[in-house]
Amino acid sequence: MAVLGNKLIELFKDQLYCDVNIKLRDGAIQAHRVVLILGSDWFAARLSENWESASKDITCNVHSTAVMKSMIEFLYSSYIETSVENVEEIYQVADYYGVKELLQRCIDFMQDSISLKNSLKMLLIAHNNEITSTKAQCLQFVDNHIEDLFQSASEDFLDLPLGLLKDIIRRDSLCVHEEVLFENINLWVSMAGEEHRRVALWKEVIPDVRFGRMSMDFFLDHILTKSVLEDAFSLLVLRHLSTLDDALPLQYTRKRQNTTCNDIVVNRFRNISHESTWVVDDSLDGDRISFTVNLDNMKLKGLLVYGRAGAYGIFSVLLYTNHSQTLLCKTQVKEQCSDELSILILFPKPVFLLRDTEYTAVLRINGGPTSYGVGGLHSASFAVDENTNLTVKFSTAVGGNTNVNNGQIKGLIFKKA
Repeated sequence: MAVLGNKLIELFKDQLYCDVNIKLRDGAIQAHRVVLILGSDWFAARLSENWESASKDITCNVHSTAVMKSMIEFLYSSYIETSVENVEEIYQVADYYGVKELLQRCIDFMQDSISLKNSLKMLLIAHNNEITSTKAQCLQFVDNHIEDLFQSASEDFLDLPLGLLKDIIRRDSLCVHEEVLFENINLWVSMAGEEHRRVALWKEVIPDVRFGRMSMDFFLDHILTKSVLEDAFSLLVLRHLSTLDDALPLQYTRKRQNTTCNDIVVNRFRNISHESTWVVDDSLDGDRISFTVNLDNMKLKGLLVYGRAGAYGIFSVLLYTNHSQTLLCKTQVKEQCSDELSILILFPKPVFLLRDTEYTAVLRINGGPTSYGVGGLHSASFAVDENTNLTVKFSTAVGGNTNVNNGQIKGLIFKKA
């Protein structure tokens, strides 16, 4: 059979004994009816027994000449050269002519090409051609790498159509800080040009933006001043962010995934207190912990802190370097504590850490008494890979109300730079 196949390929290359003349957009190519029927549902239907064999011509001018020739050559050899640039056109011609083997080859190529460089390109192709399985796989990759994609594939993000953008930003599994997401949505909207077009786009995307997950400072500086929202809704957001009232619908406050399997969670405590911590005017001010890391190329994503089950709190976190008392980052979030009694608070962007440099994290809570950790560790290690351990050393911060042995800061969240 292999010999017969090779001989058919040779006959096709030499255009010998062909019984079908395929008219293309530019020129024509001859082929063997039996090969076309066996490899393509479309040709099988057109070249049935009722086909007028006296006329050898069949017109195929829907697709470009180059891709048609590549597909017909594939029917003989099962070989085709696929790239990020041509895979969509090859998929479309394979779909049109019902070449199932080539269709699957394109899907496999797209799924194998999902990376920081190409994932948004593959997502757009899958979206445009309704390739459900590939789109789902692309979206899963985007969930875990969206912040990296904002940097490495920013042009592809800005080229996304509205429907696909909404498919991404409405996902609970999207691992991104809401403020970073808003900044990139704002950039996407700004590419629309005319004012009336930008206003229309904002109306479409606002229902998928979780304003209740932002800090008060960010909302005031980046949203309120731009008049993106109607006044009545802006007042609701302000009330939600500044008080313990549950003022916003769930769609604007629902949590996203925020962490991935590659994040490193280092917990400080062995146990949790049975009683609640002290409060002054319904607030805790001054819980802090100092720490160092033993590795280069580490970033601090955020903190795990204790809360009170079922209760809302407004949590503020600041990160300083000890040697210069420089404020590196700060964030604030209003959060309802789960039954697990801990809350994840992420910085808008991970903070790059220097090896063996001492940092201090400061926590302030408004919202009443919370549980706290006891039996704190002075150091904790985590296996980054087979040969590398991340070791975090904790020490009591100067001026704090707590120490290494107890406190509200349950742990730290790291990622490799």
